[in-house]
Amino acid sequence: RIYSGKGVGKISLALELLEQAQILGFTPEYVLFDSWYASQSVLKRVEDLGWCFVTKLKKNRRLNGKPLKHYRKTPYWSNLGVLKGGLGVAVYRRGKAFITTNDLNIDFSVVKRLYAIRNVIEEVFRVLKQLCGWQGCQLRCERGYWNHLTAGLLGFALQARSKLYPCCTSNFSRVF
Repeated sequence: RIYSGKGVGKISLALELLEQAQILGFTPEYVLFDSWYASQSVLKRVEDLGWCFVTKLKKNRRLNGKPLKHYRKTPYWSNLGVLKGGLGVAVYRRGKAFITTNDLNIDFSVVKRLYAIRNVIEEVFRVLKQLCGWQGCQLRCERGYWNHLTAGLLGFALQARSKLYPCCTSNFSRVF
């Protein structure tokens, strides 16, 4: 979805994408996203679709009715609990980060590995913006915008395939 800054917000677009993924028959093992998208509505929608998520939470989110930042003063802990809205989660604090999942039967080492995949996705978008022309596109026509994004993505795919971006190719080489 294209976020224009006007009209539909990013959370609404994320909810639309989740619905579309379900309609298309996707059955992901895990849905990964950063803390900005970890709203109650997105977390609940993923849960309602029968999928598991791994994400970071902001420190003002409440676990068992208490803000995470005040939950424990130690930088490394884990706890099972309930977020606002009745969503059961496992929360892991590592330094200042609060990583959570609704898969209560998973070890933190797996959660950490899954969350690291999200970092690779972020790196792909960084490359697309900085080197493939996605940043600062000034097209006003939606079709032209989609064509611009598609051309940038194809350029990235060709560059990744030719191993110009070793940071991205190790995890994406099996895709191309």
